[in-house]
Amino acid sequence: MPPTLASTVCCSLVLLLVTTLPARSATVVASEFFHDGMEHNFVTAVAAEEAALEAGNEWARTATQYRVHDAPGPGLVPVCRFFSASFAPLSSHFYTADAAECELVRANPRWTFEGIAFFVKSAAADGSCAAGWAPVYRLYNDGLTGAPNHRYTPRRAERANFLARGWLAEGAGALGVAFCVPVTPDEGAWRLLQLANGAWSFLWSNTIVTVQFGDVRPSFDPDAPFELRDARGSVNVRWDPYLARIVLTGAVFDPVRFVFDLTPDGGIAGCAYEQAAATRIVFPPPPYEQVTYEPCRELVGGQSD
Repeated sequence: MPPTLASTVCCSLVLLLVTTLPARSATVVASEFFHDGMEHNFVTAVAAEEAALEAGNEWARTATQYRVHDAPGPGLVPVCRFFSASFAPLSSHFYTADAAECELVRANPRWTFEGIAFFVKSAAADGSCAAGWAPVYRLYNDGLTGAPNHRYTPRRAERANFLARGWLAEGAGALGVAFCVPVTPDEGAWRLLQLANGAWSFLWSNTIVTVQFGDVRPSFDPDAPFELRDARGSVNVRWDPYLARIVLTGAVFDPVRFVFDLTPDGGIAGCAYEQAAATRIVFPPPPYEQVTYEPCRELVGGQSD
């Protein structure tokens, strides 16, 4: 249910939304944060706002990230961002790429229009996206936590898990699409080929880590079509088409998630995200688990043979 018809609450945070837009459109990463106490989600593509959230102790990063545009461009539409403190002591944010819904919420005195969060493409009426773009799904918690909240995720598995918890799909088409974001699925195989059938080493926590990879193969994850496995099967490397980055996880690295790309000299550039102190918040009903992460630790070095 949209916030025009239901009260929405969340915890307070300092707003750092950028209202002065760059002269040219470029892709930036929109990151999701989660508040354990409220079971609420928040999205931002503003680096200063991310830093402020990570500097506090209320919000933690999740693994949900996708690229958006930071300025207007051909075929792009703005995503309106709203804030409400009308349900004190709690508050919340709401996002919409639908121009009519944006105007409707702006007319609601309970909601404050903060500005444009970022720019995306609209989905068709049936929820489909243009070539090179993929859907971000909009889900509404139906007041399950005692306060309405929305979530915006590109992951089909996460969407299914939230529906199993009693959340409702909202948006275009039968699946409920909020908007469309850029993807680069085909580049993944080429990127992973640079690591395939060879050893890859990097420095982590003062230890040289070496992983031996096999062939690039199709993934069972529909959102990440290509993957590599190490010889022991304990490391998983996938191309994330939403981020246009390589993501490395695995039992040998728990509780760390590496998000990076290869540099021309065979090195790596990216971030390591360690799981937050409250590593797994389990929601009923199973199987959904929310994993949250500490701020980025920059990766430096690395070599593929």
